[in-house]
Amino acid sequence: MKTSILHQINQIIWIMSITAMFLWSSCTSTQKMINQGRYDEAISKSARKLRKQNQKLKHVLSLEEAFKKATGEDMDRLLDKYESDRIEDLEHVLNIGYRVMSRQALVKPLLPLDAEKDGYQATFQFVKINQIIADLEKKLLDRYLEEGKSLIALGRNGDKRAARKAYDCFTNAKRFTDISALYDLLDTAHYYGKTRIAVDISNSSGDWMGYYIDNHLNLDVVGMNSFWTSYHLNDADGPIDYHVDAVIYSIDISPERVSEKVYKDSKEIQEGFDYVLDDNGNVLKDTLGNDVKTPRMVRINAKILEVFQEKDLIIKGNLDIFDQAGKLVDTRPFDVIERFENYSSSFRGDKRALSPASKRKLGKSPAPFPTDRSLILNALQKLSPAIHDQLRKRQWAV
Repeated sequence: MKTSILHQINQIIWIMSITAMFLWSSCTSTQKMINQGRYDEAISKSARKLRKQNQKLKHVLSLEEAFKKATGEDMDRLLDKYESDRIEDLEHVLNIGYRVMSRQALVKPLLPLDAEKDGYQATFQFVKINQIIADLEKKLLDRYLEEGKSLIALGRNGDKRAARKAYDCFTNAKRFTDISALYDLLDTAHYYGKTRIAVDISNSSGDWMGYYIDNHLNLDVVGMNSFWTSYHLNDADGPIDYHVDAVIYSIDISPERVSEKVYKDSKEIQEGFDYVLDDNGNVLKDTLGNDVKTPRMVRINAKILEVFQEKDLIIKGNLDIFDQAGKLVDTRPFDVIERFENYSSSFRGDKRALSPASKRKLGKSPAPFPTDRSLILNALQKLSPAIHDQLRKRQWAV
């Protein structure tokens, strides 16, 4: 009985020790955060404790201290750059303002904080941050509009990089206003910041198949457009910055090629049996009186004919890229291969001699070769993607 009581007492002491260690580490952890300047982490942890538990003094004190230090440091930083006209500084202090507002919103529902049994009432000084934020947002809006309009003036004179920066300014301004005039500025910045590329295709191969290029090639460049780059076959929505001439200089069709391969499969199989004769020419008997027989083995053969058919068409060309002054600034080769291939296999002889591999090849027959017209029409379907691929790889200067 005494042993059981002692065991229970030891368990209670162990649990109390663990609990005390946990509470001590929890409190120490919060204070450590404050000492390290991790005020918002300490505030979140203390607030979480106060929502779940009674208003214990240590949590109230931790929250009060962390909030005071965090607010003091943030407001010092905010006021230090508050009068700046630099967009970077204003963005920085606005983020500080948002942080102060979020922190106050976290603490406010917990007030008033009176530590039970200790008679201590925490004091929290709230900043009228909403007006400060509104002033900063107005100031940032004005600066973004001012900077954007200055940049767009450069864009009108051909500086696309400036026009794109102006677009970014107006996009940032949208965070603070939704006036229709802002969308007009965005459209203007986009117009002057866009790179426009005219694409034309020509055939200098001197081949009669150029007719198909002129009449059957669907060079779709619209699908290549991006926000800042547009491709045009005909009219553009603004001045052209680059001209791309896709020049086809050769169209080669190979002759119809047929190659054959013959090989032989051979196998030894049993085909019946032969009787074993004794010295007197009679059928030999075993101890049970049965005829003695031996399997009759024969070799069977099959000849396999493999036929390979091939025909190719190759289109080769260059993308010649010219700037606004007509100067050749880049040349990029492209090619398209349309290949017809067919494999067929047949055999003569005993089918039982065929190997598993040979059996799998059977059943495919020779096919008629495609016409030249068929090959070129198929190749033209690949030509547009080949040109697209080369155009996408190029970095268009702005």
